[in-house]
Amino acid sequence: MLDTRINLEVYELESQREILERIETWLVPKRESQALLDQARSAIDPIVALAPSAVTVHPAVQSRQVWLRFRGLAFARWDDGVVCFGTAERREKLGVASRPALQRLLNELETHRHPLASDTRHSLYRAQPEGRLESLVRKDVTRIDATLDSRFVYTQVFANSCGEHGILDVLTVTREGRLAILELKAAECIHLPLQAADYWLRIRRHLQQGDFARYGYFIGIELQPAPPLVDLVASELRLSHHRCALAVSLP
Repeated sequence: MLDTRINLEVYELESQREILERIETWLVPKRESQALLDQARSAIDPIVALAPSAVTVHPAVQSRQVWLRFRGLAFARWDDGVVCFGTAERREKLGVASRPALQRLLNELETHRHPLASDTRHSLYRAQPEGRLESLVRKDVTRIDATLDSRFVYTQVFANSCGEHGILDVLTVTREGRLAILELKAAECIHLPLQAADYWLRIRRHLQQGDFARYGYFIGIELQPAPPLVDLVASELRLSHHRCALAVSLP
């Protein structure tokens, strides 16, 4: 449990210069994410239409790219008007001649990335497990907590990349207006609680500063001043309880 009366700061060790640097974060304005999606729309919409129930789009404002994921697995990227697709081993530029190859890839993903796929050891089934977990949570956050508002689900809200630690962060809100953080990990991770606390500190600071309304998040919702809730969500945890999702409130 963290005492909110304590003033905490997070620092990162810069190993080459052997100095500590304070980690500063700022929110990505929603208008910038939307502008990037609008710019890519004509190129990515036909791809999404090929598998609308499985393909999701993810703008990366800093790199000015839009990623497309099939049930959490990145399979295509839009970058300055050009779309490349494929697995990590091989990517090719999308064009008239390569569209059949894109369709074949999507067919493979539908076969091997399906929740009821028979071959659960296939590389496409097992790849990017955190992405798969994120896709399930984003589709319906009430699977984690019935009090959450499924209209508001955000990922990658911070503009910097300091929190890139192999754990995915989802930010949402309860129907009563209290912020809720979902930290996702597909395998056992001893660092999960501490990294959740780091993310919680930054989210709480932005809440106190009124940044979410200013940057276009949670439109129409009056956010409570209460500290955010935290859910630690993992498919494999060695703990005394057998539940996969742990709810930890950090007041």
